[in-house]
Amino acid sequence: MKVLYVLDKGSNCWYVDAMLTHLQGLGQIEYTSIKLINYTKPEFDQDGFDVLVYQTFPDESVKGKFNKALIELGDELFLEFKGNKFLLDSFDDCSRNGYKRFPNSAPRIKVCATKSYQKKYNTAFIIPAFDMTSWFLPKDTGYQLPRTVPIHCAFKIDQRYPHTIRNQIKTALTDKFLNHTDFHRVPIGEYVHFLKSVRISVGGPGYGQCSHAAYLALQAGTCLFHHESIEELQLLPHVDLEPSVDYVSFTMDSFGKTLQFLIEHPNVAEAIGKSGQKKFYDGIDLNKSCRQLLEIFK
Repeated sequence: MKVLYVLDKGSNCWYVDAMLTHLQGLGQIEYTSIKLINYTKPEFDQDGFDVLVYQTFPDESVKGKFNKALIELGDELFLEFKGNKFLLDSFDDCSRNGYKRFPNSAPRIKVCATKSYQKKYNTAFIIPAFDMTSWFLPKDTGYQLPRTVPIHCAFKIDQRYPHTIRNQIKTALTDKFLNHTDFHRVPIGEYVHFLKSVRISVGGPGYGQCSHAAYLALQAGTCLFHHESIEELQLLPHVDLEPSVDYVSFTMDSFGKTLQFLIEHPNVAEAIGKSGQKKFYDGIDLNKSCRQLLEIFK
């Protein structure tokens, strides 16, 4: 089976890269990755491929990144393709449709699709977000203690976000939990290791419904304490996370009371961290993902 993988720009595509590379290594497929600008050149011929995975920058409102003329050329070739074809929707906002120019029935590979997105669009496969190859490092031998940092919160605050939730979280932590909270930013390559010493990691939505650090908190066995926006998402391809079991969600009204409870009951926070860590490793399984992807390609 010959697979053509067309990429424009944007993040959140790494899991597809990993699956295709793994399947090729197993001898199940032959795949070719090509940039959109080269895909649209007259000399490129797509007729020899059986499957097409097609990605364009998802946000049409960002004029500096959404190249309308180039994408229109790519779209024409996508529609002309005779084999099985899939749109890779890499929008950070997991509820938004990165392909409004196509019918809802067009099969999609979607990043962390919300429940509402899955109902509305033909979602053939769901992938996790963010580019973190550390996810494929060997599993830890077990849950690690001691958790010497009670609370960690170091998300970025961008004035371009369509909400002020992160600002509100930072204010609530500063006003009531300053003595418990570590706000310092950690280099991304060291973040999972650092989180293994953290009991509670606080997260909130950015451009999308979930902070990328939520994945790393789950991987590290840290109790993920995240804004309720996370409840609508399917973060992991193969399992559903259960609130109050695998993570704790909050509204801004319940923030203080719920966080205080977790501080006063560290055994509860640690139990949730352990459960979330197990779900993380059950939910991101490259071999299982590859088997499922191969099935939808056929």
